[in-house]
Amino acid sequence: MRGDDTLRRLRRSGVRPGLAFVDLVAEHTTVPNDWAEWAAQAHVEVHDSESIRRLDLRFLVGLHVIASGFDADRVEQLHEACKAAGAARVVSILHCWRGEEVRTVSTRDSLAEKVGA
Repeated sequence: MRGDDTLRRLRRSGVRPGLAFVDLVAEHTTVPNDWAEWAAQAHVEVHDSESIRRLDLRFLVGLHVIASGFDADRVEQLHEACKAAGAARVVSILHCWRGEEVRTVSTRDSLAEKVGA
């Protein structure tokens, strides 16, 4: 996982970002890890080799989370793990490649699930 240490440090110091992006990414992804210097939202990466069930996501307690990735099973697992960790709301997005464009295949919203929509 990458970016989580920064978010943990901020949470311990009383800072609570309005939004946290948690993205399922390949090991070789080169997204900058200094998100706190240039973004108001948290950015955390979960690598392909990591077991989602073993992640400690307690830093998401009370946060609004956007979870995304390209593998339907892993996006589903991440959605459930973020909810179980105490995120206030989780919106998951499943992506796919269509030609050279990334397209949204499906979305899921924990708030809609709570109200039965």
